[in-house]
Amino acid sequence: ALKDSLLQLQNDGVKVVIATGRMHHGAVPLIQELGLNTPAVSYQGGMVRNWKENDDILYSKRMSAEQAKKVIDYFRSQNVHINAYSQDKLFVEQDDELIKEYVTNRYVQYHVLDNLEQLDLSKLNKLLCIEPNPQKMEKVVKELSEMFKGELFVVKSMHHYCEVTHPDATKGKAIEFLCKYWGIDISETMAI
Repeated sequence: ALKDSLLQLQNDGVKVVIATGRMHHGAVPLIQELGLNTPAVSYQGGMVRNWKENDDILYSKRMSAEQAKKVIDYFRSQNVHINAYSQDKLFVEQDDELIKEYVTNRYVQYHVLDNLEQLDLSKLNKLLCIEPNPQKMEKVVKELSEMFKGELFVVKSMHHYCEVTHPDATKGKAIEFLCKYWGIDISETMAI
């Protein structure tokens, strides 16, 4: 019923957009399954990218290499599992149960590196840590939020995930971008 409603809206000329924290290529199968043809908003809003006619990136916001290194160092100091997302691939240093569980049902594979700093840190779309202990997760979110206040967007997306992105990498900013791109006033939008 939801799929039919979304398709009806699309057929009536409404732009129906999926905005997700997932990677771009993890979002596209869902968009295809729903029968939508709009660009994907991925990485919490850090990227808006076409997928149908071409692969053009329309909007991209990434943290600096220096910021990424500081976040990675902090995550390591807390001994939490780290996911790094770069050029639409997922990289980890630890091939453990946490990552195996994370990729289940996400249409995504992961690559294991000895050291995440082998990556070009200026090309990271997002850093995420996984920590099953709720008290420890609260501490991580609180400390990171204080360390990067006004510099980076830190959010606990699920009870055991903490995501770190550029401050303009939010779903709201991505939707604002698409409104300008399509010439739609923000007052004409609705989020579900």
